[in-house]
Amino acid sequence: NKWDVFHFHFGRTLIAPHNLDLPLYRAMGKKLVFHFHGCDVRNRAHMLATHARSTCTECDPFCLPQRQKRILAEAGRCADAEIVSTPDLLESAPKARHIQVAAWLADYAVQPVRATPKLVLHAPTNRLIKGTRFVEAAFEKLRSRFPGVEFLTVEKRPWRELQQLMSDCDVFVDQTLMGWYGMVSVEAMAMGKPSLSYIRTDFEPRLHDCPIVRTSCESLADDLAALLADAPRRRQLAAVSRAYVEREHDAHAIAQRLVELYRSLGVA
Repeated sequence: NKWDVFHFHFGRTLIAPHNLDLPLYRAMGKKLVFHFHGCDVRNRAHMLATHARSTCTECDPFCLPQRQKRILAEAGRCADAEIVSTPDLLESAPKARHIQVAAWLADYAVQPVRATPKLVLHAPTNRLIKGTRFVEAAFEKLRSRFPGVEFLTVEKRPWRELQQLMSDCDVFVDQTLMGWYGMVSVEAMAMGKPSLSYIRTDFEPRLHDCPIVRTSCESLADDLAALLADAPRRRQLAAVSRAYVEREHDAHAIAQRLVELYRSLGVA
């Protein structure tokens, strides 16, 4: 009785996995928000049929289509609003709106830019979704050209350890398949680190002067080499990256957008 809004993530309510409590909230007149983050709703068949590259292109599928259909059907019946954390999910959840992921900026200190780069970092949560084989192929091409630079892929490390590595890197490489940038790019940019990602052309209007360096599977080695060789450009990107995160991803700003959403549902 204390709460006006219940904001559920990944299609799971307080009684998972079958969300038996959904009728109770509706009977009590509560407002319900469903927030989707990826393979909880991403339609793999659609993505493969309509895009040359996506998170599904190389993935060893672990999504559950029947569960996805049930989640979306429940949202359609019960949710007052739906949210997705990346815009590619709008194709699978067409009633949703995109709200950016949030970063607590106090956790990320801006680091000085080195004139001579020493470390390029890639930190995949899932190699197949992130296109890690293309990233590592680019790394191999560049090792002999940049003998003073370490090209490092890190996985399954504690967050604080990854954060320390990120604070020491000169360039961060996010992904080559998804078409948008991930939370790790937000973290890197918050520290003033240039970040490279594949961005779908149809998403460009959503980016609002985003300093992500656009790349692709084919061009990553050349794009990364150009950035490593251009200290003034790395400094310029560092200067605007933190400002972009402050504007688009600061936790306080995202919280305000959510409050506005809740109020639009009739919550005082």
